[in-house]
Amino acid sequence: MVRSTCNSKKSLLGLMLAVLVGVIGSGGCVTADPATDVPVELGKCIHPWVFFDLGDTLITSPGPAGTDRLRWLPGAEDHVKNLMDRGYTLGLIINIPPEWGISRTQRLDRLKEVIQRHWDGPKFDWDLFGDRILLPATTAERKPAATLFDEARMMAAQMGCDAVFEGESQDEVDGAKRSGLNGWLVKGAGTWLKAP
Repeated sequence: MVRSTCNSKKSLLGLMLAVLVGVIGSGGCVTADPATDVPVELGKCIHPWVFFDLGDTLITSPGPAGTDRLRWLPGAEDHVKNLMDRGYTLGLIINIPPEWGISRTQRLDRLKEVIQRHWDGPKFDWDLFGDRILLPATTAERKPAATLFDEARMMAAQMGCDAVFEGESQDEVDGAKRSGLNGWLVKGAGTWLKAP
């Protein structure tokens, strides 16, 4: 259910929310979903949802022996936190082996355990992405297949938002575009999509 601060007299809360999220021309009429607090202006999303690939897009990938330490790519953590601070809703679309678990919870727990075991520094902050971490249940669902991209698009669309996918693989970016997401090819640290 979408919570609305709109009324015929333009509520004070709506005006405050509009100022906080930078809504121009809304007259203070802003809605937000109480579960996600995604701001929506007059039934339209203020920012698209941004979904990232993880390895080689935001963080390093393990070497062939799996012994390399994982860490944020230079500037990636700042990019993610800047988007969060500006009100963007973020998610991850990650290819992992489906045999990491029968349920989504099992697969996600295994992913977190693997990342943490190889993480260089404090614990990786999964909370930045909330419950928007999409993982394949089968090999056929792995990117660039449409399954996870379609799920991301539908999640964003439920809030009236478009979705963007940022990744380092041209095949995956093309797959995202075929599913109706805006795709952005990351060509190394510092080449992420610049937020308006």
